[in-house]
Order: sequence, then C-alpha cells, then structure tokens
Amino acid sequence: MNVGQHYWYGKVTGPIVQLPAGPFSFAIGGELRHESGKYAPDSVITSGDGDFDQAPTAGSFNVKEGYLEFKVPVLKDMFLAKDLSVDGAARYSDYSNFGSATTWNVSVAYAPTRDIRFRFNTGIGFRAPSITDLYAGEYEAANTVNDPCDVNVGLRRSNANAAANCNRVLSTAGLTPANFVQQQTQLYTYVGGNPRLQPETSRQLDLGTIITPRWIPDLSMTVDYYRIKIANHITAPDAQTILNSCYSSSGLSSSQCLLVGPRGGGQLSTVSAVNANSGFVNTDGLDFGLNYNLKLSRLGLPNWAGRLEFSNLDTLLLNYTEQLPDGEIRQDAGAIISTTTPQAFTRFKSTSSIAYVQPKWSFQWTVRYIGPSSNYVSPGQPADTSYGGSVGAIVYHDIVGSYALKVAGKHTVTLVAGIDNMFDRDPPFYYDGSTNSLTNSYDYLGRYYYFKAGIRF
Repeated sequence: MNVGQHYWYGKVTGPIVQLPAGPFSFAIGGELRHESGKYAPDSVITSGDGDFDQAPTAGSFNVKEGYLEFKVPVLKDMFLAKDLSVDGAARYSDYSNFGSATTWNVSVAYAPTRDIRFRFNTGIGFRAPSITDLYAGEYEAANTVNDPCDVNVGLRRSNANAAANCNRVLSTAGLTPANFVQQQTQLYTYVGGNPRLQPETSRQLDLGTIITPRWIPDLSMTVDYYRIKIANHITAPDAQTILNSCYSSSGLSSSQCLLVGPRGGGQLSTVSAVNANSGFVNTDGLDFGLNYNLKLSRLGLPNWAGRLEFSNLDTLLLNYTEQLPDGEIRQDAGAIISTTTPQAFTRFKSTSSIAYVQPKWSFQWTVRYIGPSSNYVSPGQPADTSYGGSVGAIVYHDIVGSYALKVAGKHTVTLVAGIDNMFDRDPPFYYDGSTNSLTNSYDYLGRYYYFKAGIRF
C-alpha cells in the first residue's frame, strides 16, 4: 500500500519566568497533516486469477492539532525536598473523519534526598486508526479453523447453545448432525482495512522510584508499576473466535453471526474478519531494574584492571484483560492465545548481563529468560494437557565483544562481533495447524553470528 503524508507545523518554546527552584518553561505549537493511502493491485489480482482476490482501495483524512507543554520547578535543595517538579501537556486534535478529542498528561518528580526519587505520571491518550488500518485492501486468506459443528473437534461437544444451533442448521441443510465432519480445515477469510473504524482511547498510570544510594557508588535500582486501559481497541478479529462467538450464542443471536457466510451444502463458506473496534484491553504490571558498575580498583587491583558492569531488567505481567468481539472478557496473562497468529502472554521475563570493560576493549554476556505459559481455557473448563498445549520456560545466551583502535593517529575504529542464541535453542513447539510456533518473544533464527565496524572522525 502506498502511503503519503503532508505535514506543516510551528512551535514556540522557552522559559517564561525565573522561579526560586529554576526557570518555568513552556512550549506551544500547532500542526496540520494530510494523510492518504492507495492500493492498486495488478490486473491478475483484480480479475481473480491470482492466489487471492483483492480490490483497489484509496482514502485520506486531514488533521488539525494544537498543543501546550510546561515544566514547573517547585522546590530545590531544601530539607526533604532535594527536587520537586511538575510537567504537564495538553493536545487538541480535530480529525476530518473522526471528530475532535483533547488529551492530557501530568508528571510529578520528587526527590526527598539525593538517594531516592519518586515519579508519578497519569493522563489520557487517543490513537486514530492509521491509513493502513482504514484503507488496506480487503483480500481473501485461507485461515485454519475448527467448524463448531464438527462432531469430533467442534464447539458443540462442550457448549449447549452450539449443539442446539448446529442441530438446527445442519438439519435444515438436509444433513445428519450426529455424523457431520468438516471437509476442509481452511476457510476463506476476508481480512484487511475497515473505513468505519473509530479511534482508540486510553488512560494510563505510572508510579515508580529510583534508588541511587550514595554509600554504594554507581548503583541504581528502579521499581515501576504501570496500568493502561484501552477502549475501542483496534484489532484484526480471529476467524475461530468469530465462529465460536456466533455458535455459542442463543439461537445464533450474536452480532458476530453477521460476519459468517452461508453454509454451502452444510459446510462453512466464508468469514469476514476485517479490522474492527473490539471492546477494551486492561493491563498492568511491574518492572524491576538494577545497574551496578564496579571499578576493580575498589577491590585493591590496579586502575588498568578496568571495571565490571552488571544489569538486570525484570518484567512481571500482573493482568492482561481483553474483551472479545462477542463481549466475553478473557484473561490473557500467562496464557497462549490461539488466534490466527498465536501469541504467548508470558507473565515473567528477565534480561541480565555482565560485562568486563577495558579502555580499548570489552566483553559482555547476556542471559534472556522467558517464563512458561499455557493454552488458554475458558473459566470452569479443565486445563489443556494435550501435546503443545503449554510451553515451558526458555533461556537464551548472547555474547558480544568490542575492540577500539586508532587509525592515522586521530580516527577511532570500533570492531564489534557477537553471537545471539549461542546454544542454538529452538523456539517452543506449539501446535496451531499452521506455523507450529508462537509469533512473539522467541528466537526463530537460531544461532546468529554478526560483525560490524564503525569509525569516528
């Protein structure tokens, strides 16, 4: 898809007045944007003679925006107030196709002493659908699905509404419901842009602290809590989710049934899974960080011995709640979500590294840990114990080294070589009938060697 943007903007920045704790600074500005997109497939595609059918699409919209930002230093170098400042911002946006919205953000940073700093941030956000979200050409894909009415693998086996709906639909088609088996696992699914999309809106909250104790030089520790709530979440619906939502509703009353094509001879024919606003996403979690640089001279070694650098970043996902198109609320945290492209919402991830650094060279070893996750099951249902229904923890090891040398007496050339996934760990197996693997977090290249060089003039 060809995407274009014309952009005009202006801004004024600078301090307004000098306060006892520092200058009161501000910025004010405005923007005008015109965004457009166009997709023109060749004649083979538009005639239906290619691998899939796709029609040409085009669209555009205009945006007018104005914003204001400020920073106010409140206290500085006082008792129990080494530093206190407030930052704020507000933006007004007017879209030709969505209407207007006002967003804002406020941040507070407070350091009672030089050893500890607290930070707080809250605000509301707004994300308009992109040109691709809106106008990407609709096309046919062949997604792998289980027919809810299949007597062997369908939803009818565990859902009373699905069983009743399948009995009625199949009997109307002149088939025997008790013997029905889908003939093909791949279903024509229409995917692509949707010009009727509405913007996402969000609320966020961040709380954190930074500890840098002066009695342990070069040590810093951070703890942060985040919470994000997104409404009108834009997503590409999954064909299986649409089918299950439709057939599990009483009398096929779900609005998702409007996206399911007629059954030809009793078999499923098509599903429309273009981009859609599908409820909300609520997530929160904790981030932990630690960095420490140890000069070996502190241990009694000579200055030329260099230093060790330690770092660690841990992420703990507490909650990831998602509302599905049919209104069902699903807890994704710790689960594998079997959509068209399966994803693992692992609760815990960690990256740790140790480096030995000399003035001219360095060597670093990094360990990446990804925790376990299990196939999602609805509340009240037994856990999925099938092969590939869960994945265990996995650990990757990476190494990298660098060397700097002088060239012609004044230029510095830095050589870097490394190996990612040093022990060639395979990604975890997950049976989804398509890729047999998960689409996020994991390493799919295997052992990867690289070398690069840079020069500073």
